[in-house]
Amino acid sequence: MGHLKIGLIIFMLFLCLIIPIANAENNNLILNPSLEQGIGSPDHWFAGANTYWSNEGHSGIHSIGLTGEGDWRSKAFNVSGNAQYHFEFWVKGVYYSGEFYVYVRWFSDPDASSFISQVPFRIMGNYSNWVCVNDTLTAPANAMTCDIFFRAEPGASGDILVDDFLMYEMVEEDPAPILWFNQLFY
Repeated sequence: MGHLKIGLIIFMLFLCLIIPIANAENNNLILNPSLEQGIGSPDHWFAGANTYWSNEGHSGIHSIGLTGEGDWRSKAFNVSGNAQYHFEFWVKGVYYSGEFYVYVRWFSDPDASSFISQVPFRIMGNYSNWVCVNDTLTAPANAMTCDIFFRAEPGASGDILVDDFLMYEMVEEDPAPILWFNQLFY
């Protein structure tokens, strides 16, 4: 009976750890965040100059890359004003010069044409292995939509890959009920 109790406790702890991760991935606001879907280029992403769809990925077999001045843009998605969001992506590559950024851009209309502001994530240095970049962001009060913009500014030189984007609203949930040991087994 003692082993059953310990096993049950370990299982419950495992569920407490794994359920938030699964919920974050299921609530990802970014379409095609791992860049795996598409023929010739990733679905729901729009390419500018000096871009490529790489056959190297962080969790799958694809990512998006820039070799110089150019950009990738995700399809816009709905957000709520003043809400907090977790945002992350993975980066790998070689940086020579100039400025490479991933921007989270906020818009005040459903068509993502009325720009409000952006949050820049500057990519500098060489990353021989995939590195996760993440932060907590607060949407502007009048934000309705958002997109992700991966850009190499004029004069930039390098070969930078990004992959596995994740953005979800951070909501406070009611805390799980605490079950005391004697409530579980007596």
